[in-house]
Amino acid sequence: MKKNKLWLSTFIACTLLIGGIILFMQKVPFWSVFLGIPAIQLGIVFLIFTFEKSSTEGIDDEETKEIHTVKQKYKQRYTF
Repeated sequence: MKKNKLWLSTFIACTLLIGGIILFMQKVPFWSVFLGIPAIQLGIVFLIFTFEKSSTEGIDDEETKEIHTVKQKYKQRYTF
């Protein structure tokens, strides 16, 4: 379920970014700038938040938990 939400938020962010770029490149006098620039900014911000969320969710797997327990055992064994 988490991966579906992650894919959905990535898709929305990319759609906003690409749509904003397309709107900005159009030759509509006022609306291309009025709607294009905010869509580009929102797309970039959503992409940053999405990648940050995906990087923090990937940390809690079994291999990293094992690495942390080994480090703790090593630290306990060799502290004076």
